[in-house]
Amino acid sequence: MSTANALSTDSEHDAVLRRWPDGHFDTVGRDPRLVWADGIFATQHSVYVIAGQWERLPSFNHGENLRRSPYLLLRFDTRDNPIVP
Repeated sequence: MSTANALSTDSEHDAVLRRWPDGHFDTVGRDPRLVWADGIFATQHSVYVIAGQWERLPSFNHGENLRRSPYLLLRFDTRDNPIVP
């Protein structure tokens, strides 16, 4: 069995999830500023996520742009729970 993990965003809960080879998920990080995250980069001890704010674009809001700065790149420290054990 592989020890690799897959990462996924969970916009409903402002979180980044890790899927283990056996199929279960755990939360890598959670932050209310993580609005519609769309880009993930991981090292063994950090996960970086872009908060894209896509659901705030005018095309989703009757032409009104609801995006707010700052536009964020968030980092979750995973030293206590490495991405790849």
